[in-house]
Amino acid sequence: MTPEQFKKWRKGMGYKSRDAAAEALGVSAGTIANYETGVRRDDPERVVEIPRTVILACAALEAGISEYPPRTSAYGFSGDLASKVVEVIEDAGYTLTPKAKR
Repeated sequence: MTPEQFKKWRKGMGYKSRDAAAEALGVSAGTIANYETGVRRDDPERVVEIPRTVILACAALEAGISEYPPRTSAYGFSGDLASKVVEVIEDAGYTLTPKAKR
């Protein structure tokens, strides 16, 4: 996810402020600013990559999932939620690999 895609996601989700997006994702507003600019505010030479966990959290929120459901499928989600999360993530151009059985 690029900084531009992240900002488009935030606005598309209706988070008008960085504070609102930060609360939804469980990070600080400063972190949201870093994700949107692609660099750290305190060190503009340092590139900031959006972590996979944040990308997945964005997809989950977009799919209407705000709480982590029970882990019952190969992807760690259950039922219809799993299908929706996988659909959103794949529509964003990512590929999921099922967890190996233990």
